[in-house]
Amino acid sequence: MTTTDPAKSTPTAQPEVPEQAGKILAQFAGYVGFKTIEMGLNNGLFEALRQHPDGLATDDLAREAGTDKFYTGVWSKAAYGAGILEQSGADKYALAPHMDKLLLDSDFPGYVGGIVSVFSQPEMFDKFDENLPSGKRTWWDEVSPEFIGAVSGTGRPFYNRLI
Repeated sequence: MTTTDPAKSTPTAQPEVPEQAGKILAQFAGYVGFKTIEMGLNNGLFEALRQHPDGLATDDLAREAGTDKFYTGVWSKAAYGAGILEQSGADKYALAPHMDKLLLDSDFPGYVGGIVSVFSQPEMFDKFDENLPSGKRTWWDEVSPEFIGAVSGTGRPFYNRLI
């Protein structure tokens, strides 16, 4: 049997604080990206942009989607920062390549837009947080019809690929 003398082992280098902070900040950026996608889906912003492949100015996007001009401008910058939108000419935004299919086309085999509805339901994270101390399990008969509907919407592309 071979043993290693702990006093002679090479110490593992510890990551620096900026590297560790970067990991946390990336999680925050991901959350902002998720919420930006959720807002775009919930308020018809992606759908309005899908109807205008050459892009829209934020005021025009707000008019098309029925949203506030200021907030639509802020949302557009966030969606651009997340890589979901591209700039299309001066002060215009358009969907980045394939985002229409990925976020809006539930028949597309790679559709992921339905995941947003699942993650937004309280059963996904709020109930988990609530049940973490006790270990209480959540069963299908205890979840909302909205959660079940959202979950069913995520499986459609998979089942379409099977047929």
